[in-house]
Amino acid sequence: MSRMRRTLVLVNPFEFNLRCLRKDLPREQAERWRAVAAAYGDLAVWWASGDRLLATAVPPHPNLLAVADGGRIEVVCPGEQSSHGLCRDLLADAGALRHILDFAAWGPEPLVVTAWGATEGLYALLDWLGEHAGYQVKCDLVPRQNYWVSTQLDGKASLRALAAEAGLVMAPGWICQDLAEAAEVASARLALGEALVVKANLGVSGVGVYRLDPEEKTPPPARVLAKLSAHWARLPLVGNGPLVVEQAIGDPTGAVFANGRIGEDGVTVLGGGRELRDASNLYVGAILGGIPDACVAAPFVHLLEVAARAGFRGEIGADYLLDGQGVTRLLEVNPRRCSESHAYALARRAFGEGWSRGCGVALTRLPLRLTPGDYDVSRILSAFAACSRESQGEGEVWPGALHWLNLPQPGIGYVVLGLDQSAVRRVEARLQTRLRQAGLVLASHGGN
Repeated sequence: MSRMRRTLVLVNPFEFNLRCLRKDLPREQAERWRAVAAAYGDLAVWWASGDRLLATAVPPHPNLLAVADGGRIEVVCPGEQSSHGLCRDLLADAGALRHILDFAAWGPEPLVVTAWGATEGLYALLDWLGEHAGYQVKCDLVPRQNYWVSTQLDGKASLRALAAEAGLVMAPGWICQDLAEAAEVASARLALGEALVVKANLGVSGVGVYRLDPEEKTPPPARVLAKLSAHWARLPLVGNGPLVVEQAIGDPTGAVFANGRIGEDGVTVLGGGRELRDASNLYVGAILGGIPDACVAAPFVHLLEVAARAGFRGEIGADYLLDGQGVTRLLEVNPRRCSESHAYALARRAFGEGWSRGCGVALTRLPLRLTPGDYDVSRILSAFAACSRESQGEGEVWPGALHWLNLPQPGIGYVVLGLDQSAVRRVEARLQTRLRQAGLVLASHGGN
């Protein structure tokens, strides 16, 4: 009897949550956030069907494992639960490594390693597994030799330099070395009546964007600097590196994205979608599935060709906006599928590869805030399980912590999968009813 594919899943929710915590949060509140997120987990890890060994810094809640059924799941938790370096802890834990090797030896097929984000620690672990497992180890991440190429696309400053060289159309913008230079540039552009956005070079997913609108009286650079400094002081992992000042363009409710793959045999467009924003233009999720909007089809293929010439191989995602003249302008590039990549993976598991070719719809929803005290993970996950049972034949619903948000309060997110938008909306309404019946008081929360 042949075994199903075996997947080693690496997730470190404690480390991820350091990116979510505002620096001004009271310690007690920050600890509650960590506790909720660690128990709730991140369903981006359930990418592959078959046997799974979950390596995590913090044990997942039992109900999370119950929701994520459909295969053998084992858990190994190396080192201290407060680990900030899961792969380093695994390499230092002989028992955990023996468990992984035993797991890898179950069948003739290569062990598949899946993780969220590429790090040097991960590559070191992959090297060790490749040396000691005795056969090929597959990984769904950017190959190590391609890692540094990916950073050129990931950084907003380096992407802007590449765009100027390769003819990618972006909003007018200026690369600044620090907040003081950004304040000088912004003050001068505000004097011309331009609305602006100031962006962190890397990370923080939306909260690293600060908008400046022209006032009746142009603020001096010192006042602009004070505004920027106050905002940046609250953000994790931004540092004092390059920033980008850009003209604010288009209507954020019209933002669209596309995803593709670059291989040795050429480039492939995988799919796309459109952002969902609330009445205040805060990003609250996305509808995705099928081919990208026509307005981004040609610009995205151009981007794929530029990235391929730069040496990039792997999956890639890009966000676009239409400006006031109808010109499609590139916002940012990620050296992976868009931030909704977990939805694609879950959809492939539910409906097969054909889903990404236009026969399905996914809705991702960013976390809904939990009011103080509503931190019972069992109730949350039980509501998901009940909704899943009631929705059989219509669609599937999965929790997703979406750890990259900078939330002042704990929150829950989810992914709904279905074959059309009406089914997806029905399942979502059913889930929200179940969450309220569980006693949760919910408030929407945007990421930007």
